[in-house]
Amino acid sequence: MKSKETLLGAIVLALVLAGGYWVRTARQAPATPGDGATSTPSSPGPGAGPEGASRPAGTRAGDLALADITTADASEEIAGITLTVSVTPRPPVAFARQRFRVHVVAGGVAAQFDDGVIAFDMAMPMGEHRYTLVAASDGWYEAEVVLPHCPTGDALWHATVEGTVGGRPVKARFRFDLATP
Repeated sequence: MKSKETLLGAIVLALVLAGGYWVRTARQAPATPGDGATSTPSSPGPGAGPEGASRPAGTRAGDLALADITTADASEEIAGITLTVSVTPRPPVAFARQRFRVHVVAGGVAAQFDDGVIAFDMAMPMGEHRYTLVAASDGWYEAEVVLPHCPTGDALWHATVEGTVGGRPVKARFRFDLATP
């Protein structure tokens, strides 16, 4: 009787360990930049480097593939349309007003960006942060944004830009670190 209980206990333990391993590897699965986009960051940003290099706490492996806008403008190209995102001030700071700007280029010239929005999220749910991009000077579109500080201390945020260019939907995802106030 005891050997059956021991065997059952070993099987349950093995299932728990396998489940823990599966959850851990599923969280580290690489994400891809928005809708088949190719990333061309202006600067490598924090944590970038050779494979296996250490990265900032809270950074998942797939996040390193996203263009980083923490310290420099960055661009994503989607089927011949380039979205460049800029943020001021740098680095962006929690609870402070930031200006996120988006420039759209199609066929080598500035393009109209219809229904443009920029939405922000992070690993921990922090509420809905979705802003309409309004036309500004020199072909840029912008939004005034205030983002909260995560109580866990995680600074990594994602900005998703989406809209239409010439009737074609475009979407790109960027990453940035939000400094504490």
